[in-house]
Amino acid sequence: MENMLYKALASLNINQTAAGTTELEGAAIDMSGFDEVTFLAVLGSVSSGGTDVLKAQESADGSTGWADITGATSGTQTDKSNKILAVSVYRPRKRYVRAVLTPAVANTVVGGVVAFQTQGRKEPVTQPSSVAAAVTVAAS
Repeated sequence: MENMLYKALASLNINQTAAGTTELEGAAIDMSGFDEVTFLAVLGSVSSGGTDVLKAQESADGSTGWADITGATSGTQTDKSNKILAVSVYRPRKRYVRAVLTPAVANTVVGGVVAFQTQGRKEPVTQPSSVAAAVTVAAS
């Protein structure tokens, strides 16, 4: 039985963060073996007038030279309490990618940013240690 957990590698890219307006940079994700990554940012309470932008960046070595990936942005979202922002990148030009979430103007509580690497060349994938439990069930 094939499903998302069989084909997609899930990881926590940005941890939960208390209300603030500081830019949050995710950990480097090695894209070798995968063609696509999707970032899902979970927003909690956003203060009135608060804006948030989720974008993807890439780097050749995963530590320096981070640059925005053209078009890989949610655009500025205003007053989006308890919503999800999603950005997907197909075949990034460089080996490493990360999410960057920028809350501005007013405080935003961030539930975290999860990355799903898909279009892998090897299946099944083994979920990393940031995934506490991964269960697949065939309903009967």
